[in-house]
Amino acid sequence: MDLKDFFDLDSCDLCGECLRRCPVLGLSLKEAKLEIKRLVEGRKTKVTLRECTGCFSCNLYCPKGLTPYYLILFRWYERYKEKGLPGLIRLALPYQPPPNIWLSLHKMLPEDEKMLLKSWASPTISNLRSAEVLFLGCNQLLNPYIANTSLFNDLTPLGSRALCCGEPYFRLGLFDQVSQIARRLERYFKTLKIKRMVFFCPAGYNMFKNILPEKFGVRFDFEIKSLLEWLWERIEGGKIKIKKELSKTVTIQDSCHGKSLGPDFLKLSRKILNEIGMEVIEMEHKEEDALCCGLGGVVSRFSILDMVKTSLRRLKEAEKTKAQVFAPYCNGCLITFSLSSMLHSPKIPLFHLIELLQLATGEEPKHRHSLRAKQLLLASSGLLIPAVMAGKKGVYLKDIPSEIQNPNTTKSKIHPP
Repeated sequence: MDLKDFFDLDSCDLCGECLRRCPVLGLSLKEAKLEIKRLVEGRKTKVTLRECTGCFSCNLYCPKGLTPYYLILFRWYERYKEKGLPGLIRLALPYQPPPNIWLSLHKMLPEDEKMLLKSWASPTISNLRSAEVLFLGCNQLLNPYIANTSLFNDLTPLGSRALCCGEPYFRLGLFDQVSQIARRLERYFKTLKIKRMVFFCPAGYNMFKNILPEKFGVRFDFEIKSLLEWLWERIEGGKIKIKKELSKTVTIQDSCHGKSLGPDFLKLSRKILNEIGMEVIEMEHKEEDALCCGLGGVVSRFSILDMVKTSLRRLKEAEKTKAQVFAPYCNGCLITFSLSSMLHSPKIPLFHLIELLQLATGEEPKHRHSLRAKQLLLASSGLLIPAVMAGKKGVYLKDIPSEIQNPNTTKSKIHPP
């Protein structure tokens, strides 16, 4: 991997605007100029590489349209090459062998969710080719109940750890692994001849639509559509019928990838919520300035405490709006806020945007956020002890297998759950 593939050094004039405007670092213009200079030169920074939460905002702030966040990721790529990863982080990477958080949690899931996972991992080839496919990313496998709704009756769901888009690896700067994942997915989907894929997760959508093709050189020969875009088209076309207005105020958590998809994408969640009778009250940091939910806060120093700190800051900002509902549309954000809510009982109830749409169409959502947070905490605690006991020695990841099980059969599973 070469830095020039991720950041145009020659075009950067070290103006520092990207880091000066960062809603997390709090740098003066002078400090920001020094920090970007250190990043460009590959030197140790004072705060950026230790405190960046990976929110993508700096990419949006650059006056020249460069990608300083990818420069940060490249420095983390170099960090991995030099020091490896803490064993704890490996447990949260979908392609790594057991033990991992997915397998530990799945043992605790209710039977209805276990059945969902089984069905997502083994759709027939004929169904995949004849219908629109709903791609359910690896974080959706942690709370399958969110996608258990009649809203998706016209979609064929597809989801498995074996089909992770590589986003967790990308956010850690593990570019060699992302490249392996990109080619693995490209080969796999060429055999399926899917016509259209709808992405539940904004991160998966951004990876397939932009990052994997632009930075890792792969191509997918099916139409790529975000879930929010698909839902809005169905609402406008009358296929999703709103039966009652919710008549509540709501504040929105814009996801990190959502911000990078631009203002038209960010408008979709707001249009959907307005359509079901909700008034949107914006937080202090919104849209391109929105703060990370906390999940990205782990990466800089591999610290769970950084994640909690970042998440609680955002929860409290949501509370300040005095909105009646806090609505993320990213499943990773939902999981993170559900976990941090165990430490700080928020004064604002947490609902995924899909759950609100369910209510407006007369469907009762499962709403298992608190239960799932407790189960995740329990599943994680059993993994933390051996990870901590292993010490701080860096771990280097094995290559990701290049092939997924041959899908050209309608009898066997396409891939493991």
